[in-house]
Amino acid sequence: MPKKSQFSIEFAVLIAFMFLVFVAFTGVITSKVVESKENERLKIAEDIATLAKNEIDLAGVTLDGYARNFELPVRVRGNSYTVQIIDNRELVVRYLDKEHVSFLQESICGDIYIPNNEIDKKNGVVCANSNLNQLQCQNAQSLSICNDIDNQFLPGTKCCCCRRYGLCC
Repeated sequence: MPKKSQFSIEFAVLIAFMFLVFVAFTGVITSKVVESKENERLKIAEDIATLAKNEIDLAGVTLDGYARNFELPVRVRGNSYTVQIIDNRELVVRYLDKEHVSFLQESICGDIYIPNNEIDKKNGVVCANSNLNQLQCQNAQSLSICNDIDNQFLPGTKCCCCRRYGLCC
């Protein structure tokens, strides 16, 4: 017949083993939940980028004279995000701690805003939210304010004026 001390030791070892199994199981479940949340945030960033990219791609394949207004959501699941066009070729969406980069088929002048956007195509050049006409571009050039408008008010204006009308280059 086993002694009481042997039974106590076996019981303590069994409890310790079960505790380790419980901790390992909890750790695995927690890591899967965290991974799932990260994938969800990345998917949201991808979806936002897809909305904007589809509008840009559509403008790129249409004929001159195309113009359209489109909106992006102000918040997604109660969280804010940012959208930016970098070097006229990359669309970057930052949502919480995730970033998604889409490469654009067409070079585009301008930038994407939240929520309202205007995109158009003239003279084969697609511009987003920097749609000055030729007279406005001429006035900006004659007043030497192309850089000021581009840097402070409408990013991409200088690009649109230069590519469309040969002004502000």
